[in-house]
Amino acid sequence: AKIRIHEIAKELGYDSKEIIEKANELGLGIKTASNAVEPEIAAAIYEYIQTREIPEAFKKNIKTPTA
Repeated sequence: AKIRIHEIAKELGYDSKEIIEKANELGLGIKTASNAVEPEIAAAIYEYIQTREIPEAFKKNIKTPTA
């Protein structure tokens, strides 16, 4: 079953806006707290917030500045 962004926020003790920001840093394109994500994606969001490191599976989604 998919997990809503606001549920992740509540579980981690964060504001939904912060979770949306972090999810978008992973390239997910989340717009609202009622958006739902697959459990694997939710796990990656949890990991990113707790470790502050981008999960391997998402590194290819991240746009890095080029010189």
